[in-house]
Amino acid sequence: APTHHLYGLRTALDMIHEEGLEAIWQRHEILASAVWAACEHWGQDGPLTLNIQNPELRSRAVTALAIGKPHGAALREWCASQAGVTLGIGLGMATEDDPTSEGFFRFGHMGHVNAHMLLGLLGSVEAGLAEFRQNVHKYEYEVCCCVILIPLWMPMLHLCLLAQLVSLHATE
Repeated sequence: APTHHLYGLRTALDMIHEEGLEAIWQRHEILASAVWAACEHWGQDGPLTLNIQNPELRSRAVTALAIGKPHGAALREWCASQAGVTLGIGLGMATEDDPTSEGFFRFGHMGHVNAHMLLGLLGSVEAGLAEFRQNVHKYEYEVCCCVILIPLWMPMLHLCLLAQLVSLHATE
């Protein structure tokens, strides 16, 4: 019934008012940067690429990626069945070589999403990538935690995470 939509709209507007529009824009900027950091890290040695290379032109609400046919479809299926995480399909990404867009997927990081939700998504995707590829770069959690936590919380914690990241990469 349309009445329920009005209640939902009222609640959404109340949430926006409570958090503040500037704070919402900042949160989405930070969370999108964390997604991009993870994706760039994962794609260092493989076929995973961000659809939009220039960060200034990327959406702060959705990130589209290419991984090659049939890996996008396989990753979406694995995340749904093994982790309960739904990845978006590659809307409008069909090519002559991939007419059903099986080589693409999307992350939605819009609305009332927070760092905990995003880190759960990224952890699930990394586990799925590891299922299909041997050359997945590990330790994206430290990268993403630093991107998320530095501007938001606990200045001392980010120093600990950075130290851990440096020590993990030094021992590789």
